[in-house]
Amino acid sequence: MKIIKIILWGSGNDELFYENKAKHCVAYKLPIDIIRIIFAVAVYVNFLFARNVSSNHGSVKFGVNQHVKRITKKLASAFLSVFKNDETTFQSLLFNTDDAIYIINPISMKIIGCNRNAFGRLQYSYNEMLRMRFSQIDSTNGAIGRWNEIIDLVERKKSITIESTHLRKDNSPIPVEVNISVGRYNGSECFVAIVRDLRLQELDKEKLWIEANIDPLTRLPNRRIFKDKLIKILDDNMGVDGFVVMFYIDIDHFKKLNDTLGHSVGDEVLVTVAHRLKHCIRGDDCIARFGGDEFVMVFTGLKSSAISPITNKIKGVFSEKVKTREYLLNVNASIGVGVFDTNNLDLDMGIDLVDKAMYQAKKSNGTSIYFHLEEM
Repeated sequence: MKIIKIILWGSGNDELFYENKAKHCVAYKLPIDIIRIIFAVAVYVNFLFARNVSSNHGSVKFGVNQHVKRITKKLASAFLSVFKNDETTFQSLLFNTDDAIYIINPISMKIIGCNRNAFGRLQYSYNEMLRMRFSQIDSTNGAIGRWNEIIDLVERKKSITIESTHLRKDNSPIPVEVNISVGRYNGSECFVAIVRDLRLQELDKEKLWIEANIDPLTRLPNRRIFKDKLIKILDDNMGVDGFVVMFYIDIDHFKKLNDTLGHSVGDEVLVTVAHRLKHCIRGDDCIARFGGDEFVMVFTGLKSSAISPITNKIKGVFSEKVKTREYLLNVNASIGVGVFDTNNLDLDMGIDLVDKAMYQAKKSNGTSIYFHLEEM
């Protein structure tokens, strides 16, 4: 977002970005689209011309290539000149950008122009914004609050970028990144502040984290985050009396269900089972979807008397039929269970042992459980 210098073509008054705002929504679309089409067609025609001439007259190939370059350069110049010669187009692009843009008097700090996102994001009207100073919307007591230092810094470096907090009209804060550069407006030097809403970046980060760590179908943690989450839980429970109990659950004949009734029915079964299993855990316990039809649950700090009731509760998840939009299904599962000492657990080995216990449970019909009991 760093900008070395912005030159603004003044419109003769302070309403640089707001004047004729109804035109701004459409002014730039038609000329740019037309120029793009002309540009593409012209380059393609020149390419065909060059290829045709080159194939028939190899000796003039270099000259044709030069011709194509000249034409392309002229078209590119014409394309770029739209932004210099068409003030409405230029202003429209600034007016509709996703970032907030402020034109600031560097001496008085008065806001002398802004775009739609600037006043809209802070819940002001355009005219209200023009009656304010930039310091009134910026609540940071750090770098940007020391305006004299900012002036010296910007004039020396021509462009600086800092993080700050802006206040809406209702005083609610917005974390922002502010780039302040030197520009010109109506023949006088000004500061141009381009303000990016950091909440959008946080939303993007959160979205990426969810996509990487949460199963999109069941909304349970996936295998990727399960181990990290479990390590933290075990660390928090280090020294606590009790057992760690792991359940490795595999839905029986799930592939056959998918093949005969369809994947949409299979998805409904997975969502229902995941919902029921999630209601079996406590706040400090952990559940994850480990694979297509596999779930892992871990309970920490359990007394020996609590192991049997929890096991029966999980087994009971599969005693109730699963209702989908079209079917009422009996769904069975094979469940491997491991009971381990809280303070003496190798996590990878524990998961491997309950996985093997689950395969032992598969040797029985119906929902079945096989225990691996650690010798202590």
